[in-house]
Amino acid sequence: MKNNFFNLLAFTLLLTSVACSNPETENFADVTQNEALSLDVTSRGTANEKEDKEDMMFLLVRKWVNEAGSAFVELKIDGSFEGNLTTENIVYGKWELSEDQKTLKLKGNEGEEGKGRNFQAIYTVAEMSFDKLKLRDEKGTEILFNASK
Repeated sequence: MKNNFFNLLAFTLLLTSVACSNPETENFADVTQNEALSLDVTSRGTANEKEDKEDMMFLLVRKWVNEAGSAFVELKIDGSFEGNLTTENIVYGKWELSEDQKTLKLKGNEGEEGKGRNFQAIYTVAEMSFDKLKLRDEKGTEILFNASK
């Protein structure tokens, strides 16, 4: 019986040393530690990106008026907007901020209560702060808005 115990112990030690001496295998502890670390970093990055987009959206949600007072856009928390940007009619519709937070899309209808001609505009967010918003249209024209009080 003693002999069987020693043989089993010797065989276990031999298998362990062979498994650990193979240059192509990694230490199990290192593999699990590296995987846990990469998962942790990835999940933090995703949460921060989501928070950044939410912060940016909360900065945008308000009424913005250009310096001359001739154009305005009111971005609402539910994703709708009302505005008078380049036309004589008020435009009603939906607004969306791109994932990279650099493009503002407005899509809706011109006219009273959203009935009328279709409207779609895509603006690049050139600059934004708590009280200023600078948009650039597809032609390169910049519109500077101030937060309405």
